[in-house]
Formats: sequence, structure tokens, C-alpha cells
Amino acid sequence: MYCKHCNVTVKGSVHRCPLCGKALSADKDADDRDEFVLGKDRAPVNATLLFKQIYSYMSLFLLLTSIILNIFVFPTHVWSVLVGAVLLYVYILVNNLFITYYSIAYLTVIQSITISLLCILIQYIFHIPRMAVNYAIPIISMVSSLVLGIVSLIKPQKAKQYLLDYLALGLLGIAPWLISRLSPAATGLLPKVSACVGGVMLICLLSFSLRDVAKELDRFFHS
Repeated sequence: MYCKHCNVTVKGSVHRCPLCGKALSADKDADDRDEFVLGKDRAPVNATLLFKQIYSYMSLFLLLTSIILNIFVFPTHVWSVLVGAVLLYVYILVNNLFITYYSIAYLTVIQSITISLLCILIQYIFHIPRMAVNYAIPIISMVSSLVLGIVSLIKPQKAKQYLLDYLALGLLGIAPWLISRLSPAATGLLPKVSACVGGVMLICLLSFSLRDVAKELDRFFHS
């Protein structure tokens, strides 16, 4: 079996690359290539595992230190929870950008969701009223939708591969407006604009690409 992402041949009855985790393809031209071979007779040097170990120890040290400082020195807010969330976000960011190989559209959606969750956490820790719903998440969803639209224009041949990404951003755009409707406070302008953008994306998907979306969902949950 062969990994086209890492450019290595993998021996044994495995279906995913031990370096990047991607699916392997049939190695038909093994005799014509002079490449690094992963197998039982040779242990691979896994930089990913080394990074995860070092980052885990550093994160644990920083998290414990922040918890101690939060309890005994700065007990006003539970900011140590935010430190843990930021460490998790940095891990997701580094893992998606430098370790695994994902499309720009997928990275845009993942970053939008994780940053939105961080904004919600900041809102509740520091008691900033409706900061995430009225401002942060609508702006994040609209900027991400713009980025995804630009990517689709640059690579129109891959537009069908981004259907689930459009679906996720459309739901993210509508979410602030739906949440604000549950509150007696007045809804701001940005959630309404974000809901309009997300609603248009969802209507277009359901009107013109419903069958393709269903196929992508089936492939996503059975891959």
C-alpha cells in the first residue's frame, strides 16, 4: 500500500498511513520508486507522535499552573478554563495546518467553529453580555462564508467537494439569530445579516444540490 501524501510505501495489512492517518492506495509501481518504506522490519520516525507528547506535557504544566494561580492569586474569574480551551485550540490549529492534510474549505469551517466556541467561553467567563451572539459569531460566519466563496471561485472544479462546508457555515450563520430569538433582549443587526447569508446558502444547497449534499453526508459518515 502507498501513501501519496507522505510519499511512502507501507507494508502490512493496514488501510491508513501511520504518519498522516490518510487512506492508503494500491501500490502498483513499487518497483519503479526508490522511497522510504514503512513496515515491521523498520520502525518509522514519527514526528507527529513526538509533537503530541511534548505538547501534552507542556499543556498539562501550563494548565495546572493556571489553575493554581486562578485559585490562590487571581480568583475573580475562572480564566484557567479559558487557558485550557486556548491550549486545545492551538493543538487543533497545529494539527490541521501542519500535521494532517485537509482542504482550505474544511480548515475554514473548523477554525470558524472553534473560534466561535472560544468566543462563547470568553463571554461567559468575563460576563460580557451577548458578545458572542451579537458580534463575534455573525462576523466569523460571514467572513468564513466569504473565504469559502473565494476558494470556490478559484477552484470551481472542486465546488461540489465543499457542499458540507457550505452546509456547516450556513447553520453557523443562522445559529446567532435563532439563539437571540430565545432571549427577550432585542436582536442586533449582525445576527440578522448573518442569518440572511446563512439562509441563502442553505436554500441554494437544498434547491440545487440536495442530492449531492445527501451523497456527501453519506460519504462523510461512512468514510
